[in-house]
Amino acid sequence: MRYSSEHKAKTRSRILEQAGLLFRRKGFNSVGIDEIMGAAKLTRGGFYGYFKSKAELFTEIVRDEAGLGRMMRRRKGISPKELHAEAAETLTGYLDPKNANVISKQCTMAALPSDVARAGVKPAKDAYTDKILELAYEYDRTRTGGAPKPGSTPSKEALAAVVLSVGGFSIARAMNDDKLSKALLDAARDKTLELLR
Repeated sequence: MRYSSEHKAKTRSRILEQAGLLFRRKGFNSVGIDEIMGAAKLTRGGFYGYFKSKAELFTEIVRDEAGLGRMMRRRKGISPKELHAEAAETLTGYLDPKNANVISKQCTMAALPSDVARAGVKPAKDAYTDKILELAYEYDRTRTGGAPKPGSTPSKEALAAVVLSVGGFSIARAMNDDKLSKALLDAARDKTLELLR
């Protein structure tokens, strides 16, 4: 039976969605193709019609990063003041403990850094690096109001802001002390916003 290109695109999207949720929740090595396809309500045999390997699928998940980078790119402001106000709103939601379960399901940058490092999949590392750079460039745009030059190195402030925001979320998520976790997230948000002025 031949499927339409629209059907194939929807099926591929469903595989990506379910694989993303599973990878972000369980990690690269703890998720198999059978589990991914079962979650997508498809048979294992169909997997190879869309992806050559689990590593290729994982790379696609990292490349299609959802989470903080995407939220920052959606800002509509133009001036540094407008961009900073939108960044404050975004980071307040991103680093709010009440949103941790949602963010951990959506933000590849925060959920998968160890998996990207351990998986040994060079294209996934390349894609992760690109996403970190995109976020750093967004942070620099917040500071200056202008787009960075292609191939330029982000500022130290932007790179530190990436470490604080993404790293802060990752660390807080691993803690079992809610009060300390909230204090860490608040500090990460406040210092990130300071760096973006």
